[in-house]
Amino acid sequence: MRIAFDMSNVIKRGLLVGVDAEFGRKVPDPENPEKLVQVNGWQYGLDNSLSAMIAALNNLGLAPRDVIMVFDGKNSSALRKRKVPPSRIDYKARGKRPDEFYVEYNKALEELRKVWLELGAAACEQPGVEADDVFAFLAENTCEDLFIWSHDGDLCVLQGTNARGAQIHVGNNDQSNVNPFGAFDTKLITVYKALVGDTSDKIPGAFRFGDAAFLQVLGMYGEDGLDDIAQMIERRALEELQENVAECKVLKRVIEDAQNVYDSYTLAKLYPDAVDTLTAPLNWTYGLLREGREGDDTRLRKWYSRKVLVGAHNFKQCVNEARNKRVGVVALDLETSSAPESDEWLEARKRKLTNEEEMKDLGVDVFAQYLVSCGITVGDNGQYTYYFTSGHSPADGIQQIPLAQLGRAIKHICDGAIVAVHNANFEIPVLGKHLRAAWAAEGWGEEGYLPNVHCTKILAGYVDENKKSGLKPSSKLYLNYDQETFEETTTITGRVGELPPGGKLRGGYSEPADPSDPDSPRVDYETRQYKMHELTATHVFSYGADDPHVTMALYHHWKFRVQLEGAWGAYCNVEQAAMYPVADSFVRGVPISLEKMRELERDDDAVHEKAWQVLRTFLMANGWEGTVPPVYTQPELTAAEVKQALSIVHGHELKTQVRKLDKLATLIEAEGFPQFAEMLRQYTPEVFTKYVQAHFKGEPEINFNSPIQMQRLMYEVMNLPVRVANKPTEAARARGEVQGSPKTDELAIQYALRDCAEDQKPVLEAIRAIKMVETRRKMYYRPYANIQHWEDRKVHASINQSATNTRRYTASSPNVTQLPKHPKATGEPARFREVYVPHKPGAVVVSMDFEAQELRMIADYSRDAAMLACFDPENPKDMHALTALGIMRSERLYAEFPYEEFMKALEQSEDPLHGKVKVLRALGKKTNFTTEFGAQAKKLAQTLLISEEEAQKYIDAKLAAFPEVEQWKRRIIEEAQRTGISTTKLGAVRHLREALNSDDRYTRSKADRQAVNFRIQSSSAEMTKRAIGRMWQERLFTKFDAQFYFPVHDETVSSVHLNDLVPFVMAKHACMVQPYADMTVPITSSIGIGWNFGELIEIGNTPTIELLESTKARLLGQLAEAA
Repeated sequence: MRIAFDMSNVIKRGLLVGVDAEFGRKVPDPENPEKLVQVNGWQYGLDNSLSAMIAALNNLGLAPRDVIMVFDGKNSSALRKRKVPPSRIDYKARGKRPDEFYVEYNKALEELRKVWLELGAAACEQPGVEADDVFAFLAENTCEDLFIWSHDGDLCVLQGTNARGAQIHVGNNDQSNVNPFGAFDTKLITVYKALVGDTSDKIPGAFRFGDAAFLQVLGMYGEDGLDDIAQMIERRALEELQENVAECKVLKRVIEDAQNVYDSYTLAKLYPDAVDTLTAPLNWTYGLLREGREGDDTRLRKWYSRKVLVGAHNFKQCVNEARNKRVGVVALDLETSSAPESDEWLEARKRKLTNEEEMKDLGVDVFAQYLVSCGITVGDNGQYTYYFTSGHSPADGIQQIPLAQLGRAIKHICDGAIVAVHNANFEIPVLGKHLRAAWAAEGWGEEGYLPNVHCTKILAGYVDENKKSGLKPSSKLYLNYDQETFEETTTITGRVGELPPGGKLRGGYSEPADPSDPDSPRVDYETRQYKMHELTATHVFSYGADDPHVTMALYHHWKFRVQLEGAWGAYCNVEQAAMYPVADSFVRGVPISLEKMRELERDDDAVHEKAWQVLRTFLMANGWEGTVPPVYTQPELTAAEVKQALSIVHGHELKTQVRKLDKLATLIEAEGFPQFAEMLRQYTPEVFTKYVQAHFKGEPEINFNSPIQMQRLMYEVMNLPVRVANKPTEAARARGEVQGSPKTDELAIQYALRDCAEDQKPVLEAIRAIKMVETRRKMYYRPYANIQHWEDRKVHASINQSATNTRRYTASSPNVTQLPKHPKATGEPARFREVYVPHKPGAVVVSMDFEAQELRMIADYSRDAAMLACFDPENPKDMHALTALGIMRSERLYAEFPYEEFMKALEQSEDPLHGKVKVLRALGKKTNFTTEFGAQAKKLAQTLLISEEEAQKYIDAKLAAFPEVEQWKRRIIEEAQRTGISTTKLGAVRHLREALNSDDRYTRSKADRQAVNFRIQSSSAEMTKRAIGRMWQERLFTKFDAQFYFPVHDETVSSVHLNDLVPFVMAKHACMVQPYADMTVPITSSIGIGWNFGELIEIGNTPTIELLESTKARLLGQLAEAA
């Protein structure tokens, strides 16, 4: 349960009750200056307000973190003033008080807000909206029970059970869940206020229509009758009551004073739909529990944070304490370290890579990490944090806790609780690697892994996928709290010889021992960075205890935020179970064949060399950079010429902004090239030219990753026309440019091959082949060169569940989602999948791929009849043929050509139209896929190498074939433009408010596309995650001799021993094709089985025991042939 406080009501009551003898004073009454009224001090109001709020928490068994402080927004009456203008209602007459009162009120409100935020509460408000409307919004959308604390009887209309099953209670410390206006259903309060009015706020109802009249109408017509009156008020149609006046004369007053009734109803009504809208977000402020201090209010001490460093000396006491103080959720965080072999392995991998982009995936060697400590936060307010040290340096005298004991402590504290961690990709596998065997032997956990994990890093993507999800940036963004960084904690500067042993030297300096005397003896200092195991627990304690503390706060705040959006169920159902298969895959590792990789690399090296000879000849003939020796004729060298010469002579790239020759010479000498520096100092054009040319190799210098060089080659040297261009940059768009720089990618080369002279084609094909091999080197050969882990010679890829805006799987180190299934446009086969092999001898790789996953999703969403027919399991139509038929019918000769004849011609090679319809179907397929996510004629024209007019004809054919799809997309865009969000079938949310409100037209149009794409891609991602999670829940990887490997977009890859092949495939396939959400279009999954991931026997989408047994026999036959 959460409790939402009406903060204005709380403070006013706190200030108005009783007399403040210490800080209070008498001041003139603004309505009667001769009369003095009491104004109590803010300190008095704060104390009373705290007492009331604390009492409410104690009565309900809640803690400060369950508190939501609801404030009136700035200019809060604006909404109602727009609906009922001040000309009809005197808003200023509503409760005039002395100015001195508001000074004390605002100060008390400010201090009260601060107190509760420091206790971990949340606050919310929205400009132009009253707190009452925010309460209505919370009551309507919460999934948790909610107690609304206020003395405002109007809010009692919210009592009851909302559409999400949450119980809404309204009241205060004196009473709750009653109707303060009488013995009638609280849902009638708004119509009651409309008819009777509100004297406290000077709002009239119908003239002389009081409680007795209201009860008379209620007695005669019942609640349904009053509901009818409310509808008449909504319609501004109270004259309809005229026919009832004869039997109920008081209704005449209602009709005669209809305008007052309408106004009163409008003012009394709550407006949840005005809260958290596209243009007016609900503003949240999240508190972070601070540590207790001397002098804290004794009533609040039990809720402030306390942190304990736990070693062997106090281990047993703290474990029992933590378990006893645990309430529902435990937050957990690990500090780890690694052996020197880990650093050597990372360094070896780094040496194989060539640029920062390739190196970004290196990160930390997670698989080699071992536990140094574990921080655990518990308590009804998340106020108790225990930092268990297991592998820190014992230099501080604290005895370390053996790992086995720590494992038992984690189990004891976490058993039966939700465990919040900030990176399940780290905590689950690290704990699993070291403690899984012991936990599994005791029958605890998810097959021995830490159970019931909720990952706040994943949850961050549900709160706002547009923001960074790391713990440190989230802490700053949502809690306004700067955490200490890892680097700050592990880096120490001190006098040489006085720092702790170990660590890596990061720098040093010296300074005078006496700062006031520059001539005093100098003292040397050094800076070292340490690993966690080299530091004492005392040193790391503050940092290590902070992470679970912050994680607990974020989890509690974010859970409610995601619930309000209706996405909590999606998060739980989609993400939780799916964490475990990828963690298990990481721990167990995936084997690869280096022999196969080297074979593929040798083949590609040969392709590269052959292509390079063709291109080299062309570049040499055209005087490309590096092929013409430099000649220096000017009396003075430029900085650019110096850098070029140094590169030729020594192959060294000089990075400097220095321009003067003497300074350049000094710099080059310092970098280790004294002879070259001397040549600069003694420079004469003739001597320097001979010196440089003596080292000149005459080889073309070209960087295929440089757009500038490739643009020069294609569009200047080869003089090819520019057919395709990049999108303009933001700066270019700001200048009014609508087209970016020329493209040099595969599409550009396809155009070039069409436009070029015959003798240029071999050059372009050579460029194409070289770029293909360079891409493979970048994606595979260099990253995989030392990818096998030093501990077990396997690959341990990190699979991220929700790191993208669409929450699709991504991967790193290595990126397994970059394993192409189909040949690329170059025509070369995509063979690198062959490197991945089964988990053990006698096993095979099993791949299952959702068939037309996104197209099925579009069909189900749009309910387009023609598209639905394409997925009819009894008589499916060919979607691409339908689009192709539309293209064909644009020709007058084939205007009435039937679908059946088209398919007949497609299937029968001897048919005279076979060649034509085959080409048309290929065009239909490309049209469907290219325009699936909103591509227009220009993009399609570029892709198909046709005119925009022709492309538009193809698009028109698709729209005519599937008319409801485009209408559905328009509805989704309109909904997003109205609400600022787009949702999946299970309710996950894409937040587009910021983009849709952008001043930039491109950004807004991009958001329109994203609204549609999210529905398709994210719903598809949910389907994939649900399938993977279901495999784990069905225990497929322990029930059978099998292992999950990884997802590749809509494909799931695993390995199974042949002995278990048949039941495993049947069970896995059943997990793949289970219903998703409310989807009625059938879900199908193709199946491939083979001795490696690249060479699979495709067996269709309907496995049977007979089919699988025959496939097994084929596999064994392949094995016998290979032997």
